[in-house]
Amino acid sequence: MAKKPFTSVGVQALQQELYALTDAALQAEADAARSEFQDWLIDHFELSSSQTAYIDNFDPDFIAHASALVSHYIGHRLPMSLQAETPPEDDDEGRGKLILFNESQQVVYRQSEGALATGHLQVSIRYTTANS
Repeated sequence: MAKKPFTSVGVQALQQELYALTDAALQAEADAARSEFQDWLIDHFELSSSQTAYIDNFDPDFIAHASALVSHYIGHRLPMSLQAETPPEDDDEGRGKLILFNESQQVVYRQSEGALATGHLQVSIRYTTANS
């Protein structure tokens, strides 16, 4: 699987490729996203050295939460999107970066069909300024 740009278009392209996989192959991707989240991101997206360094320094609590969400949405073939602002020139270390996860999820259960998960995961990357 070729790396995709870390943009909204790249995330959509990766999703299309992932969701075309067999159930077993998709589950392997979901498992990798959960257990090796940072490596999974680096392996799937074209990232600058500063982006890779930022990912390498994610807080363990953030990794646990983000990996569970991304893995769940991948494993259930649910839509995800990325909205990323352009970083300010003076924030080359990502100190003003905010990563926000916004999800709308619903699980419906019918005895004849079992559980069906629906929803959408939106990841937003924003930047704060000294005045924010």
